[in-house]
Amino acid sequence: MFQAENLTHIAELQRSKRRWKILALGLLAVMTVLLFVAILSAFFVWSRMKSQQMMALEARERAEQIWQETRRAEQGATGIAENRRQKQPMEARPEDLGSLPDISFFQEHSSDRFLVDLDDFTSGHPFKGVNSMQPHAGAHINFDNSDKRWPRGGQEPANYPVIYAVADGVISRVDFRFGQKGGNDRYGLDLTFAGDRKGKQYRLCYSIEPMIPEPSVGFYRQFLVVQEGQRVRKGDVVAYMYCPPGVKDVHIHFHITMDRKKEFLAPTIFGSDVVRQFHAKWGGFGRDGDTPMPPCMGYRIGAEENPFGTGAKERL
Repeated sequence: MFQAENLTHIAELQRSKRRWKILALGLLAVMTVLLFVAILSAFFVWSRMKSQQMMALEARERAEQIWQETRRAEQGATGIAENRRQKQPMEARPEDLGSLPDISFFQEHSSDRFLVDLDDFTSGHPFKGVNSMQPHAGAHINFDNSDKRWPRGGQEPANYPVIYAVADGVISRVDFRFGQKGGNDRYGLDLTFAGDRKGKQYRLCYSIEPMIPEPSVGFYRQFLVVQEGQRVRKGDVVAYMYCPPGVKDVHIHFHITMDRKKEFLAPTIFGSDVVRQFHAKWGGFGRDGDTPMPPCMGYRIGAEENPFGTGAKERL
């Protein structure tokens, strides 16, 4: 009888083990299904988000393409009308670029026309080269409009500071708007003013930075008065400096670039009188660290930053 009870107990234990095993397998199956469903759901959500991102990107690219096409069409129409009025060609002719002086010309025949009138800006600094304590690959002309001195009159661009061509040349680029980090939508242009024996061209780049987002679409267009391909003479008005009311860090960043050279070059093409007058207005920006900088357009520049190819210079 004792043996029969043992057998019954063993059988009950085996049935209990089978039930627990079946339960465990069932739970494992449920967990596996739930995990699979979660993975599928996550993949579906990721795929949907990716698809929405791609659609948004394509929409932005299409909108940008449409805007660029509209800009080219408007610029072409405006340029044709302007050129008919001024009797100037829309496109730069080969003889225009071919007649530009060699860059070495500006070593002996420096420009006496600064980018802006010296009375209009409040401070600035030269191109600070790679050998300086605080390198900055561009000179600055700063405007302080915290007292709302600009515009002087109505809201038309001509009531803001004038920006000039610093030499004879050809307008080789016009930017109606170029967005930067922090919401600083700038505009600007390039003036091709010289070449060299290797056929490379030198451009003075005007980056005009109001330090705010563009007030409205196309707002900066009215402040640019030249077209790509237009021939200009030294002293011609090429743009106006928009100074937003109450903003004090408005500036023009300017430097030289050369074909197929990624480094910015120091804008060392101005005469000593212009340089001395520019230096007199640097104010607190005229230091490299704690060191006052002497009158120059390029301070402690490296050889690769010297447009004349005469090596590194303490100042130029």
